[in-house]
Amino acid sequence: MHPIQSEADLDRLRRSMQAYMTVSAWASAGLFEALSDGEMKTLSSLPGDPRAVSIGATILGHLGLMQTDGTLWGMSPKGLELLHGGVLDYISHEDTCRYLQGLPEVLKNGTAIQETDIGVVESDPERVRRFMHSLYRRSERPSIHVASWMSRWLPEGSRV
Repeated sequence: MHPIQSEADLDRLRRSMQAYMTVSAWASAGLFEALSDGEMKTLSSLPGDPRAVSIGATILGHLGLMQTDGTLWGMSPKGLELLHGGVLDYISHEDTCRYLQGLPEVLKNGTAIQETDIGVVESDPERVRRFMHSLYRRSERPSIHVASWMSRWLPEGSRV
């Protein structure tokens, strides 16, 4: 996170939130899945309202997740990499909106936003799998960095 020091910083934060909400809406609506084969398609062939899909595709193009030749649209190479790596599958627009919309009430009354299960719900093995994969994806680089940093204090031949 970057400290807010100006109106421009607040605007950047607002735009980032809107961008994330667009990504999560596309994920939840199955639009990324509809483009998962990597083929370029007309936006009208995708499920959903053509105008809304067009606006979203333009935003996702600016974010680097989509690409166009001016007529056809498809996932960018990075977008496909993230999709097939499970990163875009894990985003839930409904969960994000549901939990965050209650923040004003939490501030007024001090109630909890949600009962949390920390991503593990025994009755939903698929959800557990996606959650665990997200933890591994997010921790791989920091873990390598920490192990490298710690190694200077380990005796010769030791391993982390």
